Amino acid sequence: MAYEAYEVWLTTDYGKRIALLTSFLELQYTLIANDVGQCSMVLPSTFDTSLLVKDHTIQIWRAPLGTSKMSLQQLYILDDWDYAVSNGSLTIVVRASSVNCLLERRVVAQYSGTSGAAKLDYADDMQRELVNENIIGPIDTDRTMDFIIIESTEQSAGPILQLRMSYKNLLAVLKEISEASRAAETEVFFDLHPTATSEAFTCEFRTKTGQPGSDVTDLGVLFSEEMGNLEEAFLEFDWRKEKNVVYALGQGSGVAQNIQEVEDADRSGASRYARNEGTVSAGSQQEDDEVTAVGQTALDLGRPLRRFGGKLKDTRGSRYGVDWWFGDKVTAKFLEQEFDAIVRSVGIRVTADGKEEIDARAEYEGD
Repeated sequence: MAYEAYEVWLTTDYGKRIALLTSFLELQYTLIANDVGQCSMVLPSTFDTSLLVKDHTIQIWRAPLGTSKMSLQQLYILDDWDYAVSNGSLTIVVRASSVNCLLERRVVAQYSGTSGAAKLDYADDMQRELVNENIIGPIDTDRTMDFIIIESTEQSAGPILQLRMSYKNLLAVLKEISEASRAAETEVFFDLHPTATSEAFTCEFRTKTGQPGSDVTDLGVLFSEEMGNLEEAFLEFDWRKEKNVVYALGQGSGVAQNIQEVEDADRSGASRYARNEGTVSAGSQQEDDEVTAVGQTALDLGRPLRRFGGKLKDTRGSRYGVDWWFGDKVTAKFLEQEFDAIVRSVGIRVTADGKEEIDARAEYEGD
């Protein structure tokens, strides 16, 4: 059957369209911030399996309810397929991973101690450097993916971080940088953003602070239990990993070592036993301000957290794909408190009768 809201294309690894998949029995796909989303599709057993080739891609195009303009939701790279029995009938189940999986196909192929394997830089600039050195312009040109570019120039918008990553998986390192930047209160998001035509696709490696999508908090859309578009809400207060005094250990040894103490006096003095100390290596840093900057980042990482989250519903006045989308920052209200929450994951299931089910999760994390 045809799906008015969807076009799902099977393409070659270059992106040339092979077949419009109009006969799927079920389609499920996920979008996840700073990670690899998944896609699965159930096809009838009569489907021509000779078209299913490793690294062929599945392009999912969607038009929101009440509109006719198709937009590319995500591009998924074929991982595997198999025969399965569903409701007594033989079917073919196809599985694929979002284009971010390409970041998982590289390691940081740099010797320890080199500039490519030990970095002190703004989080977003560091991520760009790593992608450039290991995918776009590596010394070993066999590693190059020439259909990937990096957006614009360095932005230096994230916190300053220090990491060592010799021969670690590239995606794992990018995620580590984003997690550290989140703890330091200026989260950096990254992704490979695909653009496709009927003949080819390209990807742009992007970094962004604030949220991976758009900030729609000023557009008048409010999510709350009272509005009927917020479910499974929670609010959490967490002090388990707090550090409010950090000793940053710079270059040198003994009494000659450069050690800088960084403290959040409000937190360390909150009670008679509130002081909670930690240490962090500043590596080979010699200057006081550089060592202090490393200590400040560790202090930010050790702050107590307030977390809110919930499931957003696609309803009249808050339509997914029209009023908000994956990666957007939205306003949510819970227990008389308002939060600017980020839509960090979206899972969508399309059934055989064309019904769409959306499972979108938004989160806020702050002081």
